[in-house]
Amino acid sequence: MYNRQYQFMVSAYEEYCYNNNKQTGIIDRVPVRSGSVTIRNGLHSATESRSYELDNEGKNTSVLLKSDNIDFTNSGVAALRSVSAALKTEGNTVETDLFQAFVSGDAAEMWYATRPFALRQRI
Repeated sequence: MYNRQYQFMVSAYEEYCYNNNKQTGIIDRVPVRSGSVTIRNGLHSATESRSYELDNEGKNTSVLLKSDNIDFTNSGVAALRSVSAALKTEGNTVETDLFQAFVSGDAAEMWYATRPFALRQRI
């Protein structure tokens, strides 16, 4: 719905393959134990960003996305708004575009997803 907040969870982890062999299919996911995730929410503002601290399991369950940035003049791809995220931990930053969507008068409608809503850095 227009002018509503949606709550999401983010998680950050490192992936390790058993014996550095991807063919085994054995993957160990180790949570990032410190850091923050900064969300740039184009569904609300083209310039605003908000940071969320990660817990000791590499998660934050209180990520809020507000949808109220309606484009009344454009349509189609020109009306899309982007949501991106950046993970900052141990002096490193990993950034990704999460998805693009448009906001209509009564509902926030997802146009397409570009990546899963999980930041991860493959090792």
